[in-house]
Amino acid sequence: MEARRALTEVEASLGRDVDVETPVPFELQFELMTLPDDTLETHLRDLNAVLGVLQAQQRREIGAGGLLPLELESIRLDIGGVTMSWSLTQRLTSLLTSGLPFSLFAFSLKKPTEENYEGMREYVGRFLRTVCGQAPRDGHFVDAKQGGVKMLSVGCHDCDEWQFAALCSAIGSASVTKRLALYGVYSRSDTAEVRRWKWQWLAYALFRTSTDSSVQRALITAHHLTHEVTLTIAVAIHSNSPPATVSAEIVRDESLLNLDAWRHDTSGYFVKDTELKLLDPTQGGNGGSASILLEEDSWLHIVNDDDDDNFNVVVPGFGIARVDKFCATQVERRQHQTTDTASCGLKALNLGLGYHSGDDGGEVFADFLQLIGSRLQSLGLYAMGSYPISMASIGQACPQLTDLVIQDMELSNPSAFCLDVERSHCKLKCLRLVNAFSSNDQITRFAQTIATSSSHMAQHLTELGISGSEASCRLDETNVQTFLSMLQTNHKLTYVSLGMNVELQTLHDENFRRHHGEPLPIVKDKLPTVNKLAFLSAVRGRQQATTELDDGVLTHILGFAANCATRAVRIHYDD
Repeated sequence: MEARRALTEVEASLGRDVDVETPVPFELQFELMTLPDDTLETHLRDLNAVLGVLQAQQRREIGAGGLLPLELESIRLDIGGVTMSWSLTQRLTSLLTSGLPFSLFAFSLKKPTEENYEGMREYVGRFLRTVCGQAPRDGHFVDAKQGGVKMLSVGCHDCDEWQFAALCSAIGSASVTKRLALYGVYSRSDTAEVRRWKWQWLAYALFRTSTDSSVQRALITAHHLTHEVTLTIAVAIHSNSPPATVSAEIVRDESLLNLDAWRHDTSGYFVKDTELKLLDPTQGGNGGSASILLEEDSWLHIVNDDDDDNFNVVVPGFGIARVDKFCATQVERRQHQTTDTASCGLKALNLGLGYHSGDDGGEVFADFLQLIGSRLQSLGLYAMGSYPISMASIGQACPQLTDLVIQDMELSNPSAFCLDVERSHCKLKCLRLVNAFSSNDQITRFAQTIATSSSHMAQHLTELGISGSEASCRLDETNVQTFLSMLQTNHKLTYVSLGMNVELQTLHDENFRRHHGEPLPIVKDKLPTVNKLAFLSAVRGRQQATTELDDGVLTHILGFAANCATRAVRIHYDD
């Protein structure tokens, strides 16, 4: 605000018209955590009113014309753990569907008490449909242009089974959310049966091939993988259905031979006010006393039609419900209901895996990637324990991969890493390896490979990060010298980050600085031509531009406008 006033005064003193109408975007962040429910509701009511006034004022400023009008670009809101009630649901629904530009919404669901259990199922369902873009308004679903939340951060630490199923059912039908972060999915108190059940719901929500979900990027902190878990994930993906109940039954390998007979690709059309009996996943699939009425005419995915009288259907925001078969006015096969199927499905996954002590971790993880990796373009793996994985397995499972991060995960054949990349269909552009190598010779061979212009990997790689620790292998003098030589011959890498000890950093700091900012013979594609011309116009035709502008500002202006890319080199201390 001070800068705007100062600019207005300068322009007025020079006798110029104040007509710079380019809006100045800004972001607001609110943290309303650890508040009592009634206090939170009051703050949400006031926040909705204040933001509405602010948005109206901005429209008037932009419409009237003026010097650098402000424009609210995004809002980040964290409400912490909440126990849903009717009034809180109304407050949140009103706020999140108001058309305000929410870019992040963070929350955690608390377990209900016995007194409010039945009511909370409906409140949680309405709330989840809202945040994922499922809430109807005036008979129509909320459109992303009218608001909605593009990124959700959900804490599942205190989330019970029916809430988790409700959450996954909403995610699986999301129409607005693009990015998702799930924390605390698995607790120490979870039984093996509950863990498998949760993995199946996650697979249904994020990994199935016939999804219509808008979620494209996901971060999941999860429990360790086992052979039994990968089998249950395979069942969820290939049968195209989530589990109705938490079951102690373990899927056998031979059962996968009959998956085609299990597949559920049909949906039923149900009219408004159809009664749906919500299933309790902990009660053997029996419909409890909780029931809801369908808000709008809807197609619902049928996941079980074995009963003579009833269907089991997935209701976004509520999990699985039982409905009378005669209520379905139409039943037909409906896959990929969106017009642009290429936009559906997960494109990026960051997965944090818990400790695994068995000898089959690498095999299990390779099977997991085969199940979920075909559409992935970006993959981040963070693990503890024994998950030895080869680049050959990653490349085979994820042929479209362009971005890869491997941290604290052992490479089963690090010496063949580059060769495996060459043999795969992957065209890696961004690569970060942390504690992935077990010897300095492996690091040296890696650096030598990307120094060779004929290397398939060197032709595509533009960003690279390498670091280690005492637990794995740190860069030594030979490694550093090899990377310095690589920088002289590799003209494609625009960003390089290397971790090393203090002594090596001090010794070679100046050598790496010579490569920082150096121009590269490649054309960058970051700004449209009109933007580049705008930057150049700041200095064009002004004889004293070099003296009036700070050197740093001038460097940034010319850098943004330049067609030629420059290299950024960062060296840092290994932890």
